[in-house]
Amino acid sequence: MGDVGELKKKAKYWEKELENLEDIPTFVAEQVLEVQRVQSWTRDGWETSAYVLLLTSGGPTVTLEVPGGIIRGVWGSEKVEYPLSEEAKKKAEELDGYLAEVFGD
Repeated sequence: MGDVGELKKKAKYWEKELENLEDIPTFVAEQVLEVQRVQSWTRDGWETSAYVLLLTSGGPTVTLEVPGGIIRGVWGSEKVEYPLSEEAKKKAEELDGYLAEVFGD
């Protein structure tokens, strides 16, 4: 089982990865295990409100939500929500734009 301290370390690691992100397509291809689209049906059709990127799975599971800029970690019964720094949020917004382009939103 994990602990909150380890989850925070993992979240901080991914925050630094985002801050230093230069090549979004490579990051998505090589680092992201899964992309989930959060959608709602509206009068105008399906609307994507967010993407949830699976960064690690198992012990611990770490996800990044964009455009919200929140890293979530779960390890056993422990859970952490980690808001990103301003620099990492900017990169998360760029990542959101890339995913919207790829998925045709």
